[in-house]
Amino acid sequence: MENRNAEFPPPRRHTWWRWSPLVIASLSFVLSYVAFCIAESNAGKLGLATFFEALYSSAQLLILHMPRSESMGGPRVLFLAAKVLAVAWAASGTFVVGEQLRLWSSVRRGDHTVICGLSGAGLDLAEDGRREGERVVVIDPESSAAARIRAEEFGARVIPGGPAEQLLLNAGVPKAKLLLAATGDDSANIAAVVRARDAAPGKPFRAFVHIADSQLRVQLRRQRTFRSDGPAPATIFNVFDSSARLLLRDHQLDHVPVRPETQQVVQLVVVGFGLMGEAVLTRAALTGHYANLKRLQAIVIDRQAERKERLFRNRYRHFAYVADARFLQLD
Repeated sequence: MENRNAEFPPPRRHTWWRWSPLVIASLSFVLSYVAFCIAESNAGKLGLATFFEALYSSAQLLILHMPRSESMGGPRVLFLAAKVLAVAWAASGTFVVGEQLRLWSSVRRGDHTVICGLSGAGLDLAEDGRREGERVVVIDPESSAAARIRAEEFGARVIPGGPAEQLLLNAGVPKAKLLLAATGDDSANIAAVVRARDAAPGKPFRAFVHIADSQLRVQLRRQRTFRSDGPAPATIFNVFDSSARLLLRDHQLDHVPVRPETQQVVQLVVVGFGLMGEAVLTRAALTGHYANLKRLQAIVIDRQAERKERLFRNRYRHFAYVADARFLQLD
């Protein structure tokens, strides 16, 4: 249970591209102001009123309005740079406003899906939701820029920051029909569901929380934390266990039938013992019942096999009764 004591990521409400329109506008204004002051100085009109005229003219340029005659006598390079930046500011401002309007539209209409996190299973869930025609809003605390770009490409609305109560409200949780907490941090997922329930008390949205740690899942079920009669009703799911179940259903280990009289042994080799590798091994042990009563033989290869074996056998104390596994510390 490596994530149990992890702190919830602090909310990050802004990213660099959200600040870019302000930076571009400031540069355009400063450059044009300097250029107008120089132009007035060259014309012999430098004075207190001139500085206010330069401020007014710089503001006009920022909204893409400047008579060509006003720039005569001034440094053309500065005016050109200021104009280019003003156009860039208008374009970037239009993009940001457009994104906010699309987000507002999705939230306003309601009946949408809110997903917390892209770094875990969230990106695939968001893509699946869009493929099914759902409107998806993602609160993303810490994923890569590539993941956010991909999510936006297939139509999801992304709000940067950890799922604090205010951002959950901004994402329209009270009007949502579904909440998926699917970051790579179990503690963050638990906190997201609890905060969503606090932000929208009594609202009938369905909530799903991804818990990768098997022991934590057991503990939460015992404590009835997410039961329908608990403080934060939600359904616990695990993409690794579900994927392992589907893998072994579609590609059975005993694809050649094992007959009672044979001495055949079913062997599984797992290379890399992360969350997915552990899920495959445990699922194979649960389903590995063969007609000749031979136990599953597994070989696990991992760079940190000794440490991971200790953790694995501590979590699954009865594993040795149903299957044999050798852990090899190799690259």
